[in-house]
Amino acid sequence: MTLTPWSEMPVTGLAPVMRLGGVLLPLAGRARVYACGITPYDVTHLGHAATFVWTDTLCRVVRAGGAEVAEAFTGVTPFARARMNAGVVRVAGAKMAKSAGNLVLVRELLAGYPAAAVRLLILDRRWDQDWAYERAGLEAAAARLERLQAAAGRPDRATAGHEGSAAAAVRAALADDLDVPGALRIAEEAGGSAARSAGSLLGLW
Repeated sequence: MTLTPWSEMPVTGLAPVMRLGGVLLPLAGRARVYACGITPYDVTHLGHAATFVWTDTLCRVVRAGGAEVAEAFTGVTPFARARMNAGVVRVAGAKMAKSAGNLVLVRELLAGYPAAAVRLLILDRRWDQDWAYERAGLEAAAARLERLQAAAGRPDRATAGHEGSAAAAVRAALADDLDVPGALRIAEEAGGSAARSAGSLLGLW
């Protein structure tokens, strides 16, 4: 999968920026995000879902930073300021593919788990990391989702300035190369608005 975002605005010291794969992207003006490399001939499997989820998460973070976002899916690779090649999903050591006969269908996962747990399974890692699907991983994602929901229901700490600093730390982690694991650690520990912000930015609720 390749995601190719860029902005019409130059990087300056006045605009907030996001780091993606070593490239600084301005979170201002208008950003175009293209997703290419998807070849769904039949029902959607977990590899397809990873493409959609990472595309959506990138757009959420860019949009939350203040930029307008235009999204498109394409079969060609356009000119881009930065590229995001998401990690490959594997089953028993082999890349998930129809030809390999090892597809994990999203509809089957959704029969037993909430969509947010499947989404968290995909996101709780570096975006460029290859990973292997195992049912235990989905169980862990469902458990973490419950912890995050519980954290979001806690009141913010009474410490002056804590609410803003914790929520800002979540946003900063996601703006730093889409560090989802880092953002989740902050969200679970701080709870309250930080957890609610993480859940919203990651599309978990």
